[in-house]
Amino acid sequence: MFKRKREKKIERVLCICKNGCYLYHGSVLELPIADDQVIAGSIKFYDDPEPCMIHRSAVVSRYYMEIEAWLDDTGYESGSPVELDDIPEAIRVLLDLAEDQSHG
Repeated sequence: MFKRKREKKIERVLCICKNGCYLYHGSVLELPIADDQVIAGSIKFYDDPEPCMIHRSAVVSRYYMEIEAWLDDTGYESGSPVELDDIPEAIRVLLDLAEDQSHG
């Protein structure tokens, strides 16, 4: 029969601040992930210390799912500011945010 069209999930906007200054403002799916964390994830999940684009993309997707799950658990409302220090360390280490400049 006909497949139902899957509803598109609304893209969530994340605002990360430190001391009132924006470090990041944009889509969760565009958060910059630290390269060393991508490599660590590639080793953990695929035993691959020199990940190809497929492994890199898969690792980053897993990290985005972890971040989305944390946001769901906290009841985060899209676009609301969240302090960097309020983000769990396990997620904070994944992010490649320059604390001295703003994104977006």
